[in-house]
Amino acid sequence: MSLNFKLDGDDEFIKGLELLQSNEPFHLRKAFSHFCAAAEKGHIEAIFQVGYLCMYGGFEIARNDLKAVECFKKAADEGIVAAKFYLAICYLYSLGIEENREAAIKLFEESFHSGWIWSADWLSDIYRLGMGVPVNRDKALEYIQYARQAGLPNAELKYLHCLALPKEGERN
Repeated sequence: MSLNFKLDGDDEFIKGLELLQSNEPFHLRKAFSHFCAAAEKGHIEAIFQVGYLCMYGGFEIARNDLKAVECFKKAADEGIVAAKFYLAICYLYSLGIEENREAAIKLFEESFHSGWIWSADWLSDIYRLGMGVPVNRDKALEYIQYARQAGLPNAELKYLHCLALPKEGERN
């Protein structure tokens, strides 16, 4: 006896994933259609994909920051770590939602502590550049070290930029 668990919308979601990986013409638009169908059935990963494609779908899908934020919030509330990361970007840059840097930092930290390494890169930038917080060399270095260990692009260069920041109590 085999157990076959399926969530509502699984078939549409899987078809959407297959289309994302294809070279078929207008594959993003077709994938988006399948993700929307799965999202209407409450498939949480499909809801995230709808949000992502609304934000970053390129020329095939009209950008819709409000819809992206709505989807990211719903998916983040259900525990999708990537949704927390992208929602943080929305808060940071006021994309479809009022700017809230505290909320952005909180979401970046939550996603980082859940294993989303790209958040370390963003947190390092926030503390290195003083984006809504005072410049903090130690925190910037702490986060960029994780990004370096993961081999993220430009992490080495950002590390050098962090080293150039004045230490606590030093003047420029």
